Amino acid sequence: MGTPTFVIPVLDKLLARGHHIAAVYTQPDRGSGRGRDIEITPVKRFAMERSVPLFQPENLATLQVLDEVTQLRPDVVVVAAYGRILPKQLLEIPRHGCINIHPSLLPRYRGPSPVASAIIQGEKVTGVTLMLVEQGTDTGPVIAREEVQISDDDTTDSLTTRLFEIGSKLLVETLPLWEVGEINVTSQDHSLATFTNKITRGDGWATWDLSAKELERKLRGFTPWPGLYTCWDGRTLKVIEAIALDISMNGDAGQVVALDHVYLPVGVITASGVLGLAKLQLQGRRIINAKEFLIGHANFVGSRLPSSL
Repeated sequence: MGTPTFVIPVLDKLLARGHHIAAVYTQPDRGSGRGRDIEITPVKRFAMERSVPLFQPENLATLQVLDEVTQLRPDVVVVAAYGRILPKQLLEIPRHGCINIHPSLLPRYRGPSPVASAIIQGEKVTGVTLMLVEQGTDTGPVIAREEVQISDDDTTDSLTTRLFEIGSKLLVETLPLWEVGEINVTSQDHSLATFTNKITRGDGWATWDLSAKELERKLRGFTPWPGLYTCWDGRTLKVIEAIALDISMNGDAGQVVALDHVYLPVGVITASGVLGLAKLQLQGRRIINAKEFLIGHANFVGSRLPSSL
């Protein structure tokens, strides 16, 4: 059970190891873009290319879905960024349970945005956890886990891809032992749990009262969506690439200043340090480097960007 591109390695490695995939469950097709063209999920496309039986129910708790899963007689259900809560009745069907690949070191960063949250909080280490799914959100006992270093240039996109690649390897190494009962699960220490929230577009707003390092982490954590953005000249201005500079300059938080740097010709004063801007995208325009942006918008330097929506 999975949906986005970054969980395809999970299905791919299960197939490569010779596991029989009774079926793939993925989210229903949705409209995308301004034209709302129907777009199939990446996992669906991958499964169709390999002629794997495919299901896309809107609701997993219906008698029809529960009967379908029962007839499939699964030994294990593997869940990887599926985007649906599994009902109790479904959890009881597979002989060896439902295993979820969660991209954090549980019990830290439970919930829908563990990768972005770890980056934004400045963590140096995260990881991937194989857990037995139960009714609570990411509360089930741990089957296996592996630590992963967070690099200074990791984004949610790059780190999530790496975590599920590692998680897929951990899964295929663990499954044979799990199926013969050679792995003992470990209960999570719920007193150490931390929780994440679903990311919204408003989370990407640049609050210049934060430090430059915090804003750089927000940019990395909210890449690819919603990104880090502000408002200038009545339009949304998206920061595509930026670097936190540990320097002090005279001015208020949000003030745009010129910098003596080839790659970072302009920056924004923050509560601590300056956020050097490398690439920008003005609403309705293409992404360009900051030097090119200044050529067309000389009045950008000296302006003050708002800290609140």
